[in-house]
Amino acid sequence: QTHPNIQFKVYGEGELRGELPEKAERLGLDGKSIFPGAFSSREELTRIMENTDIFLLSSILEGQPLVIVEAMAYGCPIVSTNVGGIPELITDGVNGLLCPPQEPGCLAEKIKMLADDAAQRERLGRAARKFYENSPFEAKAAAKFFIEAYEEMLEERKRLGGVNQ
Repeated sequence: QTHPNIQFKVYGEGELRGELPEKAERLGLDGKSIFPGAFSSREELTRIMENTDIFLLSSILEGQPLVIVEAMAYGCPIVSTNVGGIPELITDGVNGLLCPPQEPGCLAEKIKMLADDAAQRERLGRAARKFYENSPFEAKAAAKFFIEAYEEMLEERKRLGGVNQ
């Protein structure tokens, strides 16, 4: 109500996929628009991320979510919970904003703060992208890691007499 120009989208599938659009409709919202389902291609993901002003991950349990790394790669400002491996990726106030799990009021506050402050969205998005570019998740860094791992394995096999080349 305070930000009628904001469009909220939830991508993906899950066990609540059937219920959530219906619940949104009962609240007077466009459930089909809010919950479009899963995307099907890298091109569609790129289009979605290029049109994303604030990325939200409200997990209560996580490992190290690839979706956060992807949002960073696209330079999206991120609001997330500080569970699992997320605090290893996001430093609160530096390259994203963090909230305790199961605290929707905190998430809403941080989203509102970013919605009202384009400069902070830009700053956090740039910092997220910079973190990604200097991380082992970046494509060149990942390729370098695998090349070094394979070369080390081949050297070890040569040393043990298993490979001639």
